[in-house]
Amino acid sequence: MPFDYTNDALIASIKRRGSIPTAQPLFETDDFLTLADEELQNTIFPMMMAIKGDYFVTISDTVMTAATSYPIPSDAVGLKVKDVSWLPSSATNQTPWLIPQVNFSDIADAFATGWANPGYYIQENSLILVPVSMEGQTLRIRFYRRASKLVPNDEGANILSINSGADQVTVDAIPAAWVAGDLLSGIDSQPGFLTKVQSLEIQSIASPVITLDDVTDLSVGDVLCLDGDSTIAQITPEAHSILAQAVLVKCLEALGDPKMGVAEAKLGQIKQDFIDSMTPRADGQAKKIVNRNSPLAWGNYARFGWW
Repeated sequence: MPFDYTNDALIASIKRRGSIPTAQPLFETDDFLTLADEELQNTIFPMMMAIKGDYFVTISDTVMTAATSYPIPSDAVGLKVKDVSWLPSSATNQTPWLIPQVNFSDIADAFATGWANPGYYIQENSLILVPVSMEGQTLRIRFYRRASKLVPNDEGANILSINSGADQVTVDAIPAAWVAGDLLSGIDSQPGFLTKVQSLEIQSIASPVITLDDVTDLSVGDVLCLDGDSTIAQITPEAHSILAQAVLVKCLEALGDPKMGVAEAKLGQIKQDFIDSMTPRADGQAKKIVNRNSPLAWGNYARFGWW
């Protein structure tokens, strides 16, 4: 039987680790998941991002128009980007060309002297492309996606079969709150639980069948949740135990349990073990160091016409 990584299993693990009484009134399912959401944002994400293994990196592709301002994806951690590139045609399987980040003052100086190459700067929560738009080409933004809100298992649906011709999926159970017009995400139930597709609109519901506007990117076994929700903590399986232990520490602290100190020490140990085993993410491969900001690199860009 495959290991259960769902949120219900996470809660069971928290209770089991700390022998939290099931009859206590302080923590219900939503309370455990609220604490888990906080620990995902405050403990797990910073820990995994510090490894520099490109965990949680997501791609957003946009076909550019005549506009030069493009919003940073709203689910980007800290509304920051990892890098920005462009694809000279609509084909998204080609090698992207990086667009350098520049300061606005440098751009102004460049225009004043009659020289300007493509670049971007950040203004408020948008990317501003300069000096001209690249209409019809693809703008690719790579960013760290924020964790989805954790919800109980019964607020998601597992796909049992797919009828591609009718854009229909048959699921194990449909949450009572779902109605036509709701937007769903398709989440891979296999590690690392990636969000495969977002904003799938429910056209109609005839339990256990849901008709969507598109099922192209879905597979049997995927989990459907409302956009922004997930019935699985979307982190590597090795970090699920850290999340459970982190929530346990918060619970014991709230209960005034004297075992909190022991639980906190255990949390520190498994966090360090995780970092030691996961760093670096790719073993045995020497990295080639390239100074992309050297004068020689800029000369190559110009020679090959990348601008």
